[in-house]
Amino acid sequence: MPQLLIVYGGIKFEDLGGNMKKQILLFAFIIGIFLNVCAFAASTTLPEPIEPCWDNILDIQNGITFVDNTGYYTVTIMGQSGTSNITAIAKLYYKNDSGQWSEIPQSWTFSENSNCLAFEKTFSATSGIEYKVDLSISVVRNGTFEPATKTVTATCP
Repeated sequence: MPQLLIVYGGIKFEDLGGNMKKQILLFAFIIGIFLNVCAFAASTTLPEPIEPCWDNILDIQNGITFVDNTGYYTVTIMGQSGTSNITAIAKLYYKNDSGQWSEIPQSWTFSENSNCLAFEKTFSATSGIEYKVDLSISVVRNGTFEPATKTVTATCP
């Protein structure tokens, strides 16, 4: 009967029984799959975050903060060079007991004939309640109108 000689990593395995041969081949097969999976995982990169592509708008920043029972809503909108007008309408909502957004009859409208619009508004807040502001924007640059929206939420501590 012929002898089986396996040399792996400088170690000789001679005349191994049938079960031992199967175990070594299975082990080698599993290691090969593992190395392929690791190589694939190392080469996979996360996609870049999606950012809006605007023509007239350079940046929109908005946020809600709280001090005690006062909410502060701040906005900064920057238009590209050549922007002649920025208009913004902000609508305030709170999340009611049924988990639905209810509009607070308080909205803010601003317009600025420049490439920058910034404002801060305050509102009364209740601890434990989540608030949301929907911001609708229009920016005019070189006679071209561009709309945008941005929503922010926060819970009063």
